[in-house]
Amino acid sequence: MRPLFVEFPHATADEHPIDLDDNGSEFMVGKELLVAPNPSPDEIAAYEVHLPPGTWYDYWTGEQFERSNKAQTVDLEQRDKLNLDKPLLIQPRLEVLPVYVRGGSILPTEPLTQSTEEKPSGPLTLRLYPATDPKTPCAGEVYTDDGHSFDYRKGAYASVRFSCSLGRDGSLSLQVAPQQGSFAPWWTQYSVEIHGWTPKSSTALLGKVSLPLQRSASGWSVTIPANANGEIVQMR
Repeated sequence: MRPLFVEFPHATADEHPIDLDDNGSEFMVGKELLVAPNPSPDEIAAYEVHLPPGTWYDYWTGEQFERSNKAQTVDLEQRDKLNLDKPLLIQPRLEVLPVYVRGGSILPTEPLTQSTEEKPSGPLTLRLYPATDPKTPCAGEVYTDDGHSFDYRKGAYASVRFSCSLGRDGSLSLQVAPQQGSFAPWWTQYSVEIHGWTPKSSTALLGKVSLPLQRSASGWSVTIPANANGEIVQMR
């Protein structure tokens, strides 16, 4: 966990870091997640959330938000259309913790388990959140080992990096790098969920193989085999 000013030291128009007093109890989890709990948990009144510059997504709904920076110039009509720089008004709900994902993130998530002794069942989910700025890199990674021995020191681990990119024609590609380490992970498939992007067709290409793109409540998804040698998926 880290305060916002560590990740965004020059986020304001006068190049000052984001002040915690202006952002309630917001904080970052790594570089990808912004958590915005109620600054007054004993109250039920709505409160404001100020997102830093860039593209952000509601973790629960996939809704996309854009926030400008000091170098971004847009006209007033476009600024109003994109809802730029306006704070979010959050109504506290007991069952929901407001979480926002930074554009350019690829988040790996595993199926629910009840203990560390239980092996997850199903694919590893990769949640893609492309940024609208093509210069913003899109990347993520996952690491696992046996969880109880020191065999990782001998190379018995699995580390995989992922990256995605947007083409000029609106296509989206996901690159899965070759696995580092000799450990066999529990997953054999990736369930790729794409947020903030709309395809022109309902198929994805894995090499010469066509795979169906499925529509979901918050985006599009496709399931691909997990290849330890790496792979590239093209979506148009």
